[in-house]
Amino acid sequence: MGLEFLDLTFRLERDFAVALPKRSFLQEADVYRRDIRAEQVHEGIRTFLKHSSFPIPEDSWQRIQKSIAGTVGLKPEQVMRDSWLIKDLGY
Repeated sequence: MGLEFLDLTFRLERDFAVALPKRSFLQEADVYRRDIRAEQVHEGIRTFLKHSSFPIPEDSWQRIQKSIAGTVGLKPEQVMRDSWLIKDLGY
């Protein structure tokens, strides 16, 4: 897993207080260098939380923005739902 995606995984685990599975949507995006949108990260986390019987926080999108932005040194407001992680945000 590339350092950016690994960093993002750790940030998401911390910000949502969960342990993501080793084989997650983030790992597949990284291994195959598939670009994904920030909204897809959000939906992936929401799906994981739902299937794991964890509550979905009301501020889940803001947590995603913070995690993604922190990985690449941006302000959270710069991360839009339609931002591509590689093409737009520099992963």
